[in-house]
Amino acid sequence: MQSLKNLSYEKEVLLNSSFVYGGFPQRLYLSKSFLKNSGCDQYFLKVYSVQDTMICQGYIYFYIDFLTKTSHFIGVYVKPEYRSTGLASLLISSWIQFCCDYDFIHLTTNKKQRKPFLVYLLKTFGFEILNLERYQTSPYTIYICNEDDSKVKYLLFKNNNQAKSFLNGTIMQHDNYCVIEKLGEAMHILDNVLLSTPYDLQNEDKAYTKALHICKKHHG
Repeated sequence: MQSLKNLSYEKEVLLNSSFVYGGFPQRLYLSKSFLKNSGCDQYFLKVYSVQDTMICQGYIYFYIDFLTKTSHFIGVYVKPEYRSTGLASLLISSWIQFCCDYDFIHLTTNKKQRKPFLVYLLKTFGFEILNLERYQTSPYTIYICNEDDSKVKYLLFKNNNQAKSFLNGTIMQHDNYCVIEKLGEAMHILDNVLLSTPYDLQNEDKAYTKALHICKKHHG
């Protein structure tokens, strides 16, 4: 634990060099930056593809509270050319495994989540809100939908103003989302999500097992 606290700023430390994807080795690095605005440290897990040069494919970033042994998920970024390849799942899995290995007992998200499908992905690992009734009572529930044989991320908003705001935002422009007004014949609702709402990991053992399984898929 002390070594994490004393990690030098902006120095990347190799954590795993056994990943392989697309025929190329991948390496996982840990780094730390200081955020002047918040006055606290922010940690990163970065995945690099080792081809002719080291190419950063994406990263997950989070806070660490050493006193309460809590890690607060902030977000995931994957470069456009590497999206829809399972890299976001690998990054989340690496974060969960990293936190569990360092004995963090509470994993949670901050309130500033803006990507509905990322929240849905966290839910597949066992993250959930404390009050499930909010999905039925909140006017801002978003339905994650899919269509047979399609990789498009379909979103159905309960609130029309929220849908319009999302359509005009940067998330919509940069990610593979499609906002719909109603379900088509071949569409199904996968789950419900709420943005700007903390999600807490409910079952650490189950999440850790799933994380290990996903990480092993990338092993060479």
